[in-house]
Amino acid sequence: MVIVQRLFHSICDREPEFQSDEDAINQLQVLLTQMGSSPILLILDDVCSGSEFHLEKFKFDIPKYNILVTSRTTLPKFSFTYNLKPLNDEDATTLLRHSASLQDGSSHIPDEVIKKIVRGCGGLPLALEVNGKSLYGKPVEAWRSRARKWSNGSFAESQGIDVPSLFDIWEVLHELDEDGNDAIAYLHELATRNLATLVMTSLPDFMFKMDKLKVLMINNYGYFPAKLRNFQLLKSLPNLKTIKLEKVSIPSLCKAPVLLKSLKKISLCIRHLPKDIGELCNLKELHMKGCLSLRKGLLPSTTNLEQLKLVICDEERAKFREPIKEVLTNLEVKVAEKDINLTWLLKP
Repeated sequence: MVIVQRLFHSICDREPEFQSDEDAINQLQVLLTQMGSSPILLILDDVCSGSEFHLEKFKFDIPKYNILVTSRTTLPKFSFTYNLKPLNDEDATTLLRHSASLQDGSSHIPDEVIKKIVRGCGGLPLALEVNGKSLYGKPVEAWRSRARKWSNGSFAESQGIDVPSLFDIWEVLHELDEDGNDAIAYLHELATRNLATLVMTSLPDFMFKMDKLKVLMINNYGYFPAKLRNFQLLKSLPNLKTIKLEKVSIPSLCKAPVLLKSLKKISLCIRHLPKDIGELCNLKELHMKGCLSLRKGLLPSTTNLEQLKLVICDEERAKFREPIKEVLTNLEVKVAEKDINLTWLLKP
């Protein structure tokens, strides 16, 4: 869990590798308990609606331990809720000016321009601070441009919009270059300023032309697992030998017949191992970590992997090796080390 790794880094300046989410929570509880009798306040910021079940994991029976959660929506499972109101116009203007280091009474930025930006920020402190800091030291033209962009409209908060549609809108509102560099730069700027979260839910269409691709690595650095659509696009990649997926689930591994003929190594760091893993008939190496669905043993279809020579998994899953090794007599099962490297990807 990324959030637990960050807590470890903040508390003791180290980021351990966890075998599973359960292992991460257990180690966090041990760490907090070892801090002694000092009061502990754990602050979880900007928690989205529907993720309350994740918060339950952080409830530890530790003296003087409390949790403070901030969210844009009410979380009904918490016994005490304090609703914060947006800043009024006066306070919002003060925060914007302060963030932009504008001196009272000596600013060269017209009041009507500042009012438009304040109105566009909707009284949200983060939006006001980000806009103020980004406009610090900028000429009045930059301020007018920002005010005009705010007045052109915005999207409903927390609602997703696909990137091509966003590009189309920007092309109408702004004069962007034809190759899309400006639009992509805008996206990264929004993500850097925490004003947007970029989520890839499908493989880019141009991948079907990458017929020489041998290794595909997809990492999800977010808190929640992501589900990848159109995985069948990989059927056009006859030379693909290795796939590594981290916190990315897929509906099926076997909707791409060509993939079954070429894939030899697969590394998965996901909760649920695909049930049709046994259809990867030429698979030689299987690296899996944190597959919580395998609490009672490896999937029966694993015995169909006659070419499988090596399985690397966490210690909890490794104890189920014997039934599989009775069928796959040449199979070697190793326990994953905490510091996993990717040198195995470079093997021929």
